[in-house]
Amino acid sequence: PAFLEWQPPSFKGMDLVFDGRCIMGFLESGIPPANPTKEITKLVYLLRDLAVASRDPCAARACAQETKSIIMAGVESVSTGSYWYLPLKIQMDIVSSILIPLARHFSDDEDVARCILSLVAGEWTLPRKSRVPLAFANEKTFPAGNQNDHPDVVEFNRRVQGVVRHMCSSLSPPQSLSFLRVASSSIHSGPALAAVLEDVLRCYYAHSAIETNIISANSNDDDNNEDRGKPERGRACAALNLSRVSWPDLAE
Repeated sequence: PAFLEWQPPSFKGMDLVFDGRCIMGFLESGIPPANPTKEITKLVYLLRDLAVASRDPCAARACAQETKSIIMAGVESVSTGSYWYLPLKIQMDIVSSILIPLARHFSDDEDVARCILSLVAGEWTLPRKSRVPLAFANEKTFPAGNQNDHPDVVEFNRRVQGVVRHMCSSLSPPQSLSFLRVASSSIHSGPALAAVLEDVLRCYYAHSAIETNIISANSNDDDNNEDRGKPERGRACAALNLSRVSWPDLAE
C-alpha cells in the first residue's frame, strides 16, 4: 500500500486571515441566531491552543489579534439601538489565560505585544455598527464614553491593568529587553503606559546581574573579567537608550 509522507501543518499567513476582523465581521453579519458568547469563547481558546502547540509566531499573532478584537469591544444593532459584548468576567478570564501567556511567550513579537499593551489605557473601542438586526444584542448600554465610569467597568479596567503590570514585573531579563524594544514602537504617551514601562525596566534590572557584573568588571583589571562584563554592559545600555529615546520624561 502507498503511504503519504506526513508533513507538519504550516501556519504561514494565518495572521493575515485571522487579522482581528473575522470574529467581529461574523457578529456584524447577524448570522448568529442566539447569544454567541459560548461559541466565540471556544474559538479564541482553540486559537490559543494552536499557538501554544505550534509555537508559531503567525499562529500567535492570529490568536492575539482575534482575541483583542473582542476585548473592550462589541457590536451595535442600529435598528434596535442595542448592543452585544462579552460579559466582563469572561473578558477578564480571556485576558488572563490567553493574551497574558501569549505576550509572555512571544515577547519579541511586535503585534502580540501591541495587543496586550493596548489594553492598559482602559479605553473601550466604539462598537461596530451593524445595519442587520442582531437577535443576540440584548444590552441597552455600552461601556464607552459616559458609560465607561460605571463601577463594574472601572473595576474591570483596573484589573486588566493590574494583570498586565504583574506580567511586566515578572518577565525574565531577555523577555524584558525584548518587550521593551517592542514597546518603544508601540507606546506613545499616557500615565498608565508609562507605568508599564517602568515595571519592565525595574524587572529587567532587578532580575539580572548587570550591576554586579559591571562593578566586577570595572574593579578588576583581569582581561577575562573585562570580557565577561561587555555583554551585560551592552544590554544595560540598550535598555537605557530605549527608555531615553521613547520616553524621555520617564528616563530622566
